[in-house]
Parts: sequence; C-alpha cells; structure tokens
Amino acid sequence: MKNFIFELLYYGLSGVLFLILLYTAYRGFVSRRGITEPKIAHQAWGLGCVALGLAIALLGGVSLDTLMKSGVIGDLFYQQVHFSIFYLGFGLIVYGIVAAAWPANQNDPAWSRIRLGLWVLYVLSVIVAAYYLFVPSALVITVSGGVQHVAQQRISFLPLFFTLLVELIAIPFLARNSSRKVAAWWALFVGLVLIGLLREATVIPSTGEPILDLLLAFGPFTLGGLCLWMSLRMLLSSARAGNA
Repeated sequence: MKNFIFELLYYGLSGVLFLILLYTAYRGFVSRRGITEPKIAHQAWGLGCVALGLAIALLGGVSLDTLMKSGVIGDLFYQQVHFSIFYLGFGLIVYGIVAAAWPANQNDPAWSRIRLGLWVLYVLSVIVAAYYLFVPSALVITVSGGVQHVAQQRISFLPLFFTLLVELIAIPFLARNSSRKVAAWWALFVGLVLIGLLREATVIPSTGEPILDLLLAFGPFTLGGLCLWMSLRMLLSSARAGNA
C-alpha cells in the first residue's frame, strides 16, 4: 500500500508540476508578442525559458527514473543521462535568468562580458560535475550481491546549485527592472527549489520514510512552480497596466 501511495504522489506531483511549467512557458512566450514595452517583453521571454528549462529537467528525470525502476537501464547509465538532461535544462534556465533580470543591458559591452563570465562559470561547473559522472576512476562504486551500484555524488548537483546562485543574485535586479511583486514571487520560487534540491542531494538527510522524503522534495518543487507562474503573472499584470 505504501508503494502505491508513493508512486501516486510521485507521478501526481510530477504531472501537476510539469503542467504548471508548460503553461508558464507558453504564457511567457505567447504574451511577449502583445507587450509593447521591449524590456517587459524580454522579461516574459526569460521567465518562459526558465519554466521550459525546468520542464525539460523534470520530464527527463521522471522518464529515466521510470526506465531504471523497470530494469531497462542500469544505475550508472541512469545517473549519467539523468544529470546530462538536468544540465541541458538548467543551461536554458541560466539563459532565461539573464534575459529576465537584465533585459535592458543585452547590448551593453560591459554586461556582455559579465554574461560571458556567467556562462563560462556554468560550463566549468558542468565539466567538473561530468568528470565525476563519466570518468571511471572518479566513480564511487559499491557491489552488493553481484550487482554494482554507483553512489550518487553531491558534486553532480554543482551546476544546479550554481544556477540557483545566479537566480538569487537576480532577485534585486528583478525588483528594480520590473516590480517588487515579481521579485517577491521569484524569491519564493528560488527558496522552494533550493529546499527541494537540498533534499535530492541528501544535504537535508533522509527521514527514513520514503513518502515523507518525497514530499520534502517534490512538495517544494511543485509550490515553486506555482510561484514562478505567479512571478510571470505579476509581470504581465504590470504590462497590462502600462498599456492601459
């Protein structure tokens, strides 16, 4: 019965979060066309990219998790592909953060150097994390009953936490370039995703109860998706007020 409840919560929360993110991405991309102020249009596009990046990471993670549970793929291959999809999705998030938080500085030479620096740091974090995922000598492997298990290493989460750091830095810029309401919902989004990632990376230790561990990770993730949508909604509301 516990397994049934766990699976129901896992796929239920994942499905709800995926739909929220897809809708947020859709609204961000579509609404951009009807916004007359270029800065706000660029911000809407950026928030849409953040939502799409998270949707890609979520879909890849849940799909691969299902394949691993069914025995189609092994633990090592699962982790390698799983985190590779995460890095792709979070790369799109970095792009979206830059577009949303600094919309008026896209052609500024000084800002171009800062933006390049962010991308270099992100790529370096991916290279470091990938080393511990793909280089055999860096893997931590245990053997139990003739089956090899690859221990999940926290270093694999480095690009994800770097992206969250950039999101934290973006909060005051969102407040200045859009509104405090947009920034406030964004801050809640970042905080909730951080809690979920800390649980997934086992920085927040397991409670020993799988259902509770799931709620501690996917509960904040789902609420964070709602906060991201609310941030976009506040941005679009300000755009409508400006057009009125």
